[in-house]
Amino acid sequence: GDAVHQLAYSPDGKYLAAVASSYAGNVKTGIQIWDISNGEDVGPPQLRARDATCVDWSPEGKSLVLCDRSGNVEIWDFATGRRIRKFSPEDAKDFRGVAWSSDGKWIAACQPADSTHLWRAKDWQHRTVETAARQLAISPDAKTLVLAQDQLVEVWNLGGELRFKIELPWKAETRE
Repeated sequence: GDAVHQLAYSPDGKYLAAVASSYAGNVKTGIQIWDISNGEDVGPPQLRARDATCVDWSPEGKSLVLCDRSGNVEIWDFATGRRIRKFSPEDAKDFRGVAWSSDGKWIAACQPADSTHLWRAKDWQHRTVETAARQLAISPDAKTLVLAQDQLVEVWNLGGELRFKIELPWKAETRE
């Protein structure tokens, strides 16, 4: 059967991008984009054929960043369906999370078995954070990167400096 693995709203809330897979015969993944007001498929056909694992929108909603199992990070123009840029970090594979900072200055992509990669958008300078992660998030003020894997959450400055770690089990507080 088919499955949806990840969802990302466009910044204006008009579109929803999904990483979806089809298991009919062999596994195929791709990006589908729908107009959220009527469910119409508005995504460029080229994105449906991408072997994607994760997706996010640029802050202005004109581009998407997607990652794949082969270790590629690609930026696509939403209107034209053209790939604008492609990164293939050495030894990168199986990206599972990607985020574009709200100020448009950073893209981060994480891998559960190895490291997290950062790109500074003004010059596409690449940095590696030697922390594996299954999930990531960039703070709304675009200053903090949070990485999570298994029982560990790490909080980093976007410049690549570790601020602190949180380990499970968390102590839950109850309110009466």
